[in-house]
Amino acid sequence: MPKRARFALRVNDLASSLTFYVDRLGFQLVESQLDADRAVVLDPYGDPILLAGPAVEDVYSHLDEPRIVYKPGQTLDFVQENLDARLAALTKRGLTDIQQEQTDEGDRKLTIKDPSNSTIIFVQQRSPEKTLALYTRGAARYPHG
Repeated sequence: MPKRARFALRVNDLASSLTFYVDRLGFQLVESQLDADRAVVLDPYGDPILLAGPAVEDVYSHLDEPRIVYKPGQTLDFVQENLDARLAALTKRGLTDIQQEQTDEGDRKLTIKDPSNSTIIFVQQRSPEKTLALYTRGAARYPHG
């Protein structure tokens, strides 16, 4: 029996959101119940996410603990080992409205809006060496005492 979703994303229109997440982002479709206004997709980690349209009154009853429900307009983050590969895959799937950013610490991220105005962010995974260097630099900047 496949594991149930712990996360749900409220969407304004299930059909357009399903097309976006499967065809554009490359999430895998697990189950689609258009008549019930809900579907389940697998995120990049292989975890199920319930896409719940407006007709789904009690989203929490379709989720396992801990239950987390994102509303339209909120942000979902996904850490990626290879951001260049993710960008190439998204571009190949026809996604063109992708914002690319780099923070002062050198972290890279891709930001995309879904049809319900939720923000999807793919962030480059930092190496342990880079994380340690950032902590060391921060400690040198702000010594205690």
